[in-house]
Amino acid sequence: MHVTSRLLVGALTNIQYVSYPVADGSESGHPVYEVVYEGNRYDRKTANTLCRTSVREAVTESDRLSLQAGDTYRIERYTLHEAVVAADVVTCTLVCMHEPAYGVVKLMGVDGYPEELSFVRTEHDGAIFLNYL
Repeated sequence: MHVTSRLLVGALTNIQYVSYPVADGSESGHPVYEVVYEGNRYDRKTANTLCRTSVREAVTESDRLSLQAGDTYRIERYTLHEAVVAADVVTCTLVCMHEPAYGVVKLMGVDGYPEELSFVRTEHDGAIFLNYL
């Protein structure tokens, strides 16, 4: 097990996928991005840059789990998954990484975005979540 998440507020659907490459030059599937970390990937102030690769992959859903506040779910290392949250539902999860993992992190993108996307995680005062624990 790599990550355990507990829903503090709201609801989500966790969908797991199996991916497979599509033929070179094909427009089907999704662009694959690799994450480049500008520093220690486990430091919340480290900038993350998503870099689109030349690879495209298609996905098939392998599991779907609907979760409510108070529920816990686990994600195994290297599992391709998506947490789907309704636009009108405020949702907050507490994520526990059980051990560091090194190597390339990949994710599926969506066509129409730039070749590189950068962001830094936003830090919040943990006290705002105490009532939900």
